[in-house]
Amino acid sequence: MKLTAIQRTFLVDQLGVKARPKKTLHIRSSSEKKDDAISEVFEDYLRREAKVLLSLTALERIAGTEKQVAALEHEVSEIQARARKAGYEDAPAVFKQAYKDLEDVKLRAARAAEIGAANPRFPALRQEVELALQKIAAHPQREHVETRTEEARGLLRTAVAENENKRYPQALSQIDSAKKACAEALDWAGQFNTYRVARTPAQVILLAMEDDFSDADWNAFKASLDQAEQDADVDTRKYAQATAAVKAVLEEMSEYLEEWTQDEIQIEIDKVEALPLAAFVDAEHQELLRMHGAVAQRVAAHDFAAIPALKDMALVVSTRAVDMATRRLAYDGKRQSAVDAVARLRPNTAMAGQVKAFDTVLKDQAAPLATAQRKRFEEAIALCEKVQKDCEALVGAAAVSQKFLDDRKRLTEGLSALRKLPAAAQMGEVLGALDGLLSEAGKRAAGETPDWPAGQEWLARLDSGLTAARTLAADLKDAMAARQAAQSAATPGDVAKAVESLRAEALKLEAEPCKALLAEEVKTIRLACEQALAKAAPGTDGKGADLEHARKALAQAAGLAAAGQGIRARQLDFDAALAQSRQRQKVLVERAKTGSFQALASQAAKLQPLLDGAVESAGTRAYATALSAVAQADEAVRAAEQAAEAIAAYDLRATPLGQRSATQKSAGDKVQDAEKLLATAKTALAELRFADARKALDQAEAKLEALKIARLAKANPADGDIARSAESLLQLDGGEKMLDDFVSTLTGRASFDLIVKLAEKRFGILLSSNDGKQTLSAKAIWAALASVPASHGTRSPSLKSVVHSNPDKGVSGAYGWTRKQATMEGRPDTGTEDYDASARQKALGLPLDYDTSQDPYAPKDPRPAELFNMTMLHEIGHAVDDRLAFMAGRAGQADFGGWVEYTDLGLIADAVAAAKKYDRGYVLQRLNGATPDAVAMPDGHPGGQAKWDSARQEVDNWYELAKNGDIWYDYAKSKRAAVAGVVYQEAYDNNWVSYLLDERRKGITGYQWRAPGEWFAELYMSWHGGKLKDNHPFAGWLKAL
Repeated sequence: MKLTAIQRTFLVDQLGVKARPKKTLHIRSSSEKKDDAISEVFEDYLRREAKVLLSLTALERIAGTEKQVAALEHEVSEIQARARKAGYEDAPAVFKQAYKDLEDVKLRAARAAEIGAANPRFPALRQEVELALQKIAAHPQREHVETRTEEARGLLRTAVAENENKRYPQALSQIDSAKKACAEALDWAGQFNTYRVARTPAQVILLAMEDDFSDADWNAFKASLDQAEQDADVDTRKYAQATAAVKAVLEEMSEYLEEWTQDEIQIEIDKVEALPLAAFVDAEHQELLRMHGAVAQRVAAHDFAAIPALKDMALVVSTRAVDMATRRLAYDGKRQSAVDAVARLRPNTAMAGQVKAFDTVLKDQAAPLATAQRKRFEEAIALCEKVQKDCEALVGAAAVSQKFLDDRKRLTEGLSALRKLPAAAQMGEVLGALDGLLSEAGKRAAGETPDWPAGQEWLARLDSGLTAARTLAADLKDAMAARQAAQSAATPGDVAKAVESLRAEALKLEAEPCKALLAEEVKTIRLACEQALAKAAPGTDGKGADLEHARKALAQAAGLAAAGQGIRARQLDFDAALAQSRQRQKVLVERAKTGSFQALASQAAKLQPLLDGAVESAGTRAYATALSAVAQADEAVRAAEQAAEAIAAYDLRATPLGQRSATQKSAGDKVQDAEKLLATAKTALAELRFADARKALDQAEAKLEALKIARLAKANPADGDIARSAESLLQLDGGEKMLDDFVSTLTGRASFDLIVKLAEKRFGILLSSNDGKQTLSAKAIWAALASVPASHGTRSPSLKSVVHSNPDKGVSGAYGWTRKQATMEGRPDTGTEDYDASARQKALGLPLDYDTSQDPYAPKDPRPAELFNMTMLHEIGHAVDDRLAFMAGRAGQADFGGWVEYTDLGLIADAVAAAKKYDRGYVLQRLNGATPDAVAMPDGHPGGQAKWDSARQEVDNWYELAKNGDIWYDYAKSKRAAVAGVVYQEAYDNNWVSYLLDERRKGITGYQWRAPGEWFAELYMSWHGGKLKDNHPFAGWLKAL
């Protein structure tokens, strides 16, 4: 036969046969003979291949043989593939076998064509049956109809055999029976699948509500499902009845579930709506309403596992709302008290600066803390209490300042009225001096820290000076009348009358105690009067009276009389002020001679130079300067008097403390530190450093109180005085630290009850333990509480008790947000929290040789931390999160892990079904705890049945990891469970959560990735446990908690 170019190339190039021309009488070599043999068997193979293909073409013309033809063509292609692999050595054997195989195919094809032509209906019917069997084999309920399917297979085999034996009527009868059996099997499988699909959610809700019904009711529902299962048996085949029964159970139980769940959530809604500050927690109220509305949706979607999550979340939200409203109400009360305290100061213009500062604290500091967003009500309350306390402390100052303002106003008005008097023109120097006193008083009352008492001293001087000035103004009336009479004297009689008035003024000036002071003025006045009379009398020389010169003499006398009145008045005012000041000086000097008041000696010594200067100034008639010096002396006296009050208060504390120190020393207490502090206080007092003295006394008292506590505890840990002393100690500077130090020294079982009592005083926490190692564990709990900011562990509304148990178990902890209780198991020194490379590799997927030095998220060092202490810090972290609703307010934020908590598992089903390319309903049923039957593959599914079945297995694998794998400990498992970069997992029963996988490398431990609260608590634990770097990206908000 003639070979094609391709066939010739195969023969020559692959098989190595050499093409040679034929020669007559040529004796062929062995290689030539082998080449000829190969060529011959190759050509035979090719001829047989062509005939086979012709046979297949003939068979293909018969309807219903497509599958047979495809199968035979597949056999031919496999024979061809084997032939193409032949080599030079094995070619004859390969092609001979291929020839035989092709011959077998040809014979079978020819026989099938023959039979097909003789019984033309059979091939199509056979193909229908075989396709039906394939559908059954792929059907999710194939096992249910396995018996009928096997019957169909048997009928098919019989039909094929009958057809092969050319018993065509029998063959057709058998194939028709096989077709019917397949149709019935598919119908039964379909109806059973409908039943199973309906039964799965009914089974789920039945198990979910087992504890919600009475035993009788629940058993009745179960009996209905059991009966339905019997009705759906393949032998019974009451599929419609069974399906209706499970749907009825599902519908009835769903109605109960919906109603009861809504009722439970409504209870939480009612709680919130009944709150006095319901509007303040409107966001929580709206969230509860949304949950109430979502119940019907979840039930309708058969998302029954979401119902417990909804109820739990509703309780969380309502509890948070009640907590917020209660704490806000407490804040409102404290704020109102603070506002009322400020209001009492507001009318006092002298307090305007302080009032403004208080208003700023309440508005710009306290109010922003007490919002629904920040929830720092306790910090806001503390600010309000401080404002109230500071206002109350200013009540005395306010009274003093108000008196100053009232007095200044009164005196200013009096000074203004004085200026309007006719005598004011003669009182310029007096008025100037009074203005100076008013100015000095104002200076003392100015600035951010006005000294109202000092200002009051200057006003006192002004008050007495103004009184003297008014007297002077009255006295100047007569002097001014005398001057007027002198200026208008027109006759000797007028001059005589004027002289009489001026002599009366001179007599006033001669009165004690100013007789000597004004002697020259009196003498001059009288001389001028004599001169005036002489000039007004007619002379012996016959000349007339010289009235002009008489008036001049009278004017001089009148001026001296007026000036003398001013000097007299100012001297009397000075004398009175000096006498008063000297009396205060005398009292102070005497007081400074005794006991602790000797510290005032230096202040008392400053007074005499001031008073001496005042006397000297008054001696030169510089009364303004003299009175200013007296006022300065009074101001100094006032400061010393205030210091004396402080010294008296010091003595009231220091004396009994000294006696107590001596008593406790006799009782065996080591009071050396307290004695040193008392000495320090005494030194500070001598230097008039009262704040330092008070601080040292506080510390000394704290030392003595701590020593007393230790002594009492040693003698009898149950002594009730210990708790009372602890309460006193906590009020003192450094008392908390001293009590902490004392507790750290306690040992033995008997000390535990004492620690319990002290913990309630120190932290406001109820501590309990029911087993061994109580004192050791209680001390560790105490140390953790003392190590965090006060608002975190001391009188926190979110941490009311700590319960310790099972000391011989491994260390673990838990936080109960409903009871605000931390629970601890195990004991100290039995485990570590690891931060080394191995732990981080497992938890975060980081290589063992990962360089942590440049990673701010890495731990500060790889050293392990004490597990019990870290666990307690972790539980405190939960309480902080609860108080601030920190993670609840950051749900979904990538910077905080991207955490989401689910009350709609359909959202997870959507993501998983899309990623795994499998049925969403199947995924949702798995999330609801069911083990549903496989779902029939959709028509045209890419990859066919194998890919569909593989997708189902991937869903099952994912579910097992996400639900039961504890994958938060292991990065590799978490990565395998991730869906499109998101890790979904059941953190706790009925609590599905998710986070962003990429954020995990920013973590610190594996357990951090269990749930939102654990993410926060592990960071909190590591921060306060000293394991995070100072430049950690989260350091800012961790510090600000």
